[in-house]
Amino acid sequence: MKFRAYILILFSLFLISYSSTDVSAHSGRTNSSGCHNNRSTGGYHCHGGYGDTTSNGRSTVESYKDSDLNGENDSYQDLQEIGINIENMGLKDGEQDAEHGSFQENPKPPGELSNAEYGWYKEGYKKGYKTKIDGIAYEQGYQKGLGFKSKITPEKFAITSKAKAKFNSGYLKGQTEKWIYTAKLAASESKPLSLPKDLPRDVTNLAKDAYEKRLSNIKKEEEAYQEGLSSARKEEDYSVPTKYEGLSALYYQKGYYTIFNQLINIKNTALKEGWSGEKYKVPSAAEEYNLQYIYQKYYEEGKRKKIIDKIYQVGMIFLILACFLFIVFITYKIQEKIKQKNALK
Repeated sequence: MKFRAYILILFSLFLISYSSTDVSAHSGRTNSSGCHNNRSTGGYHCHGGYGDTTSNGRSTVESYKDSDLNGENDSYQDLQEIGINIENMGLKDGEQDAEHGSFQENPKPPGELSNAEYGWYKEGYKKGYKTKIDGIAYEQGYQKGLGFKSKITPEKFAITSKAKAKFNSGYLKGQTEKWIYTAKLAASESKPLSLPKDLPRDVTNLAKDAYEKRLSNIKKEEEAYQEGLSSARKEEDYSVPTKYEGLSALYYQKGYYTIFNQLINIKNTALKEGWSGEKYKVPSAAEEYNLQYIYQKYYEEGKRKKIIDKIYQVGMIFLILACFLFIVFITYKIQEKIKQKNALK
């Protein structure tokens, strides 16, 4: 009887030990893929050995870790929490694919999932892709509108109406800036404006307005430049007319000093050559800027200055000579008076 009781006790201890080991090895309820949530860590892991990342950098199910198995039974983990974790993995993968515009209608998960789990993953993937694609659609459309190659084709943005609208808005802005710049450039180069026939009417009108406005500004700038040239040729003091205040004032200034700087050089050369009696020869700069009359004017002035200088020199000689004779005369008179006084004595 005692022997039977002893055997019964040993058998009971064996059952208790086996039950405890089983609980520790499988803490928590697993799904069809061998995955489950751990309430103590908040992590979702699989006993199938999935890695954290795949070779292409996509997110994966959390790896199995012995530290997760703390013996706490989390078999009552809410199914919704499992779905959120899987959906977040899909969200990250969707955002990653959106960077390259590589949308997958049926995205490939990082590991084997049940139908329900794949539904969560796919939902997260689409949500992540659409959110990300909405954010980059405008910039991609803008770049394409400017004429640069878009790294994402427009068809990819048709996945969401919001992304498509943003892409079209960015594209329109890029097209507007591109053709306004083209119109201004054509006007600056005196070329006719040529626009594609399929341009939106608003873009066409804005480009034409920019072309006409640039032509008008060019005309005003040319007038200011020519008036600056004329003022300098007349040797007038620098003063910008009121009608050219603003951007056109720079062109007036440019015209004025283009002539003024040349005029000073030509004037100094003409005075020097006229005074020294060198042969009359108009400099090439005077011919280039139509300043021959300046050279002639100051060449003659140089000659006159030479004559005046000579007259001045001769006059100074006569003045010195007259002073000398006057001194001699006074000296002579003084000496005569001295002689007369001596004779009377």
